[in-house]
Amino acid sequence: MINGTDSTARLRGVVSSLGASFFARLMVFPLTAAAALGNSSIILSVHGAPMFAVYAVATTPLQLIQFMDLGMGAGVINAISTTRENDQARIATLVTATKLLSISTLAVILLAGLTLITGSWADLFGVGEYGIPDLDLLIAISIATLSLCIPLGLGQRVLVGLGRNPAVVASGAIAPSITLAATGVLCATGAPPAYLIASPALGALVSSLMLYIWACRSLNFRARRLFTFTGTPVRSLVSQGIAYLILSVASMLPFQLARVFLARNNTVEAVAQFSLANQFYLPTWSFISATGVALWPIYARSRSAGRFEPVFVYKIAAGFAVSSIVSGGLLVLLGPRLASVVSDGEVRPDREIFLAAAFLLLSQAGQFALGVSLTSPRDLWFQARWASAGAVAALAGLTVTSSYAALTPYLVIAITVVVFQLLPNLGRLEQMRIRLSRHEGSVRP
Repeated sequence: MINGTDSTARLRGVVSSLGASFFARLMVFPLTAAAALGNSSIILSVHGAPMFAVYAVATTPLQLIQFMDLGMGAGVINAISTTRENDQARIATLVTATKLLSISTLAVILLAGLTLITGSWADLFGVGEYGIPDLDLLIAISIATLSLCIPLGLGQRVLVGLGRNPAVVASGAIAPSITLAATGVLCATGAPPAYLIASPALGALVSSLMLYIWACRSLNFRARRLFTFTGTPVRSLVSQGIAYLILSVASMLPFQLARVFLARNNTVEAVAQFSLANQFYLPTWSFISATGVALWPIYARSRSAGRFEPVFVYKIAAGFAVSSIVSGGLLVLLGPRLASVVSDGEVRPDREIFLAAAFLLLSQAGQFALGVSLTSPRDLWFQARWASAGAVAALAGLTVTSSYAALTPYLVIAITVVVFQLLPNLGRLEQMRIRLSRHEGSVRP
């Protein structure tokens, strides 16, 4: 059992870690935003709106980069955070995960090449009608380049497991900066417009490679020993990966498809209002999620050392709830006016839309703060099952309600998050608390 003094010191340490991650996100956000806007501005000014539209569609695979480790990052974070410094099990886990994901890289490269030879990537993405020279080739090269990020992306997971989440958050400025630089050079030198498609892939590759090299050095492991070092058993790593992949996809799918439901069942104005509101909701949520990832290794180490306390998790979750209420309040207060300014009055999301977004922010923050404490293999599968049921319920709800108003996606998703994720996670933690209390009572003299 942890006494009051230790608990207070531990709480201060956790708050300090969360504060560092939040500050890193606060510092890097203006840089990433400026880089993204600058990149768009250059393409629009040099090549016009049609090429910008092609660029936006052809770089769609970049949106999938967060799923590229096939969920195996979960097992890597757990293994790194629950073992001691210089433990060879850390290196063995990284080696196994890298080898497995290298197979995925080869498969994607093969797919990119075969599609290029036998078909057309441009037609597949619906931009073949623009007739841009070499577009098929550059899309294939971009996809092949992104595939290299599949195993290299494990470096970020290793660093999170080592408790270096603030540095990982700060590194988020690398890829957008390189993308901006590459776009600027290509446009300044008069390169064919299709070459712009490779800029984001180059940024992602350089960023992933830098973090992977840093991770290897942190583990005192030289990458050239990758294929001579004995790895760890595959079964547990794959099992955790599948569970986390299901959890991630199920959690994000309804939100990603919300625009599609609105477009099919509502007006163009509703789609525009929802999309513009998202431009304020998503950055706000990114601060909470980027900060909360720092909790994963902290809870994993506590669980491994037998010092995990659900009550402590509740305290942290309460802090996240308060933060989300404050952030949501600012969203409701400032959102409508800022949206009107950004769109020059063309799109005017109602205050009720931002109120619904604030409700989703609160439910997501509470669920995230609880869920990040349930990352053991069994708990990941527990969350994956409930999240899958929640995704089905959310999609069914969007089918029925998306014709009413632009705010319905926020409300439907928020309700399903509470019912199918937050409450089940709270129930599981309560079961742990009760078992822990009974155990302490049985051993007390």
